[in-house]
Amino acid sequence: MNDLPDNPWAARFTELLDVTEIKHRATLTVPPLTGLNSLDIETAVNQLDTALKAVFFPSSQCLSILCRWVGMAYAHCLTAYEDERKFIAGVYGVDAPLPSISTPMCLTGWAGTGKSELIKAFRRILSDDFRSIVSADHSEFIFKAMWTIRVNARISCNEMLMTLSGINDASKDLIRACRKRGYRDGVAIVFADEFQFATQSASANAVVTRMLLSLAYLGLPCVFAANFSLLNRLLKRPHEDQDRLLADPVVLLPEAANSADWKGLVMAQKAVAPDVFIFNEDDDADALHRYSAAIKRDEVRLLLIAYRIGRSREGKVTRKEIDLAYRSPDFAFYRKNIEIIARQIIENRRQKGHDDLWCPIELPKTVQTEFTEQVQKGRSARVADAKLRSSLTAEEKKILNSIETPRKHQSTQGAVFDLKRKKPLTADELKANANWYRDSL
Repeated sequence: MNDLPDNPWAARFTELLDVTEIKHRATLTVPPLTGLNSLDIETAVNQLDTALKAVFFPSSQCLSILCRWVGMAYAHCLTAYEDERKFIAGVYGVDAPLPSISTPMCLTGWAGTGKSELIKAFRRILSDDFRSIVSADHSEFIFKAMWTIRVNARISCNEMLMTLSGINDASKDLIRACRKRGYRDGVAIVFADEFQFATQSASANAVVTRMLLSLAYLGLPCVFAANFSLLNRLLKRPHEDQDRLLADPVVLLPEAANSADWKGLVMAQKAVAPDVFIFNEDDDADALHRYSAAIKRDEVRLLLIAYRIGRSREGKVTRKEIDLAYRSPDFAFYRKNIEIIARQIIENRRQKGHDDLWCPIELPKTVQTEFTEQVQKGRSARVADAKLRSSLTAEEKKILNSIETPRKHQSTQGAVFDLKRKKPLTADELKANANWYRDSL
């Protein structure tokens, strides 16, 4: 700047050029929960769920992505805001002096890997919005570092642009209005999250493409987060659309089982309820990885189910409760998806009807090797389960049979209906029920 000692737009990011500072600001812990077992179980589970989801342990992978975003924003500010005179001219010009189009980054990954949480972490590391007097002849400006918009199934392209521009009139040139507002407010980067929810049908592909291209035409650094289902749809678009929207994909991958990052996350979660979570950072962390494929949302769900099981015992979550949780009916949906993900990676081909679980971007060989090893461990565990079931005593088999024998119930408060099963229980389900019943005695 000619008349200012520093570039106030770029100055917001100078401290964040140090990865140590980013890690410090991004890390999020919560006070340890105490007295969980004295609460009713639903209240306890709710508190535990909220606390586990709040924890953010920035892995090396997360820090690398956050650093890229800082760099994108910083470089934009150095280029777009040269001096006071050009800034004022840009504010009052017909169009903002921004690039006609920018290449968006596509942040993708399996559902639950933490894409939305990473965007929240970026918001957390930034300084607050601030006021600055750029020119003595002009009133102060309020600068915002980022825009964030969450996409849902009902939002249209015009609605998205009206939200960003602050203009409630679809007849206006909304892209130009967004560009002018973004330039005036010093917006350095734009995030669009949950874009896959705008793809409810194949016919929605054109609409989603138009929305994404509209964001690119803002001329601001842009990141859109979406699951693999959207990527698979965009790959069916013409080459020119793919070239503009998928030139910079970044896959947020599950952490490796033997990595310090994964063990660090598990220990951070353990610290949420140290009186309840009784597991170690080695063997038990490995089991949590194998049972959840290191997908954070699935792993949190696994821990919550394990806590419910633990409440019927000593109020603790040990490796035994984690094993039972993985085999429980409550985790069946997640278990099925985890097994599909692993199978697809091993076979290197997608399963029909599971585009949301298939990564269309080639993964590093190390990742494929890691998943292969985890699946092999899982198969070994299932073999061990089968052997254990075959070794049940006569009394344990009797208990197992009693669980599955239909019984009539009577109630003075309402009718009770027997649920008819379409298929007989599998051996794993029978064994899990028997173990559950035995462990509850």
